[in-house]
Amino acid sequence: METTVTRDLDDKCLDSFQEKDKRAHSSMPWQAQVCTFCEKQYVHKRGLRDHLHRYTGEVRIPADGIHDVLKIERILDPDARNQCQYRCPVCSKIINLRRQFIEHVIYARHDNVSDGDSQQGTKRRRRNREWPFRFEEETVKVWQRKGTFPFLRLPFELRYMIYKFVLCFGNIKFGKYLASSFVYPDRQGFWLQHNPKNNLLTLLAVNRQVYNEARRVLYGLNSFIFQAPDTIPVFLIGIGQENAELLQSVRWMSGPQHCENQIDSIQRYLTQSEEEHIWNDEKSYLSFLAMLINKSPDYVTAYHNHRLVRLDTDCTPLRSYRVRYRMHAIFGETNGEVSKMIGTEGTISFELYKCPRRYDWNTYQYTTDSDIALRHERYDNGP
Repeated sequence: METTVTRDLDDKCLDSFQEKDKRAHSSMPWQAQVCTFCEKQYVHKRGLRDHLHRYTGEVRIPADGIHDVLKIERILDPDARNQCQYRCPVCSKIINLRRQFIEHVIYARHDNVSDGDSQQGTKRRRRNREWPFRFEEETVKVWQRKGTFPFLRLPFELRYMIYKFVLCFGNIKFGKYLASSFVYPDRQGFWLQHNPKNNLLTLLAVNRQVYNEARRVLYGLNSFIFQAPDTIPVFLIGIGQENAELLQSVRWMSGPQHCENQIDSIQRYLTQSEEEHIWNDEKSYLSFLAMLINKSPDYVTAYHNHRLVRLDTDCTPLRSYRVRYRMHAIFGETNGEVSKMIGTEGTISFELYKCPRRYDWNTYQYTTDSDIALRHERYDNGP
């Protein structure tokens, strides 16, 4: 009897607890964290933030036309508008935080700037620990505009002046060394895009119209100088045929302190009217490489073990690797000879397909696909 009464009480307590639990859940319904762009749902805010972070940063998922990068950055960092940027008075580098700006100016010794507010006969304002420089803080702050600027509403002549001011460096000099590293997809199979923070060519990524207008200034009004001819194929394959046809000055070192404009010698490789060119044809690429290194085409065809192909090629090579090539570069005018450069240093990188060439173990040489097909045809038809 006691056992039966105890069970009845336990059942009543359990039913009462379940009813209270249902009322609690009905009063506080569960809400999923939803991406405002693709409407993908996540259980926690952390999952949603991780999802949005994949479309921002230096290594990100390429733009898909759905996720707005600028809006995502404002969602992830709503206080970013209140932060102030600073421009170094010597090297013109843009720095986001005040503390980082002070450290940059001190360690780079860029504080040797006259105080514009001081006048003769007046006592120089005493430096303090919060701002230990002679120039005023307001003079190096970068003006932050709120809202969207209607850039395309400006007359083309004014936009052209802006393109020249931003993208015309005079000379762009590439270093001798070419660094490379293999590129792999992430765990979810996405090929990520590299977007450096301080990118001098950010203007070209605004939209297609700005890109088409600005690229003519970048490639047509600058002189591209290469210390080693081996880096030229990476540059030309990387920028593509349409941009390469805009080049007006391409120079590489032919002596210790001397280089000449070689655009005439490479123009026939860049403006071919035929369907086969260095961007899609192996023989054309090897012939161009032979001209650069001053070797015979037969020698390069026999002993060069790979060729480079752009990622947006119509037919992806079966035997290929994705490789990121990095070259040190100096953007700026020359002071006399090309060995003395005054400008901003940076890194130029291209992600390309590196395609190994076929190796013939009978001749111990590399061959093209057309050569193999020709030998098979001769074998089938007889000598």
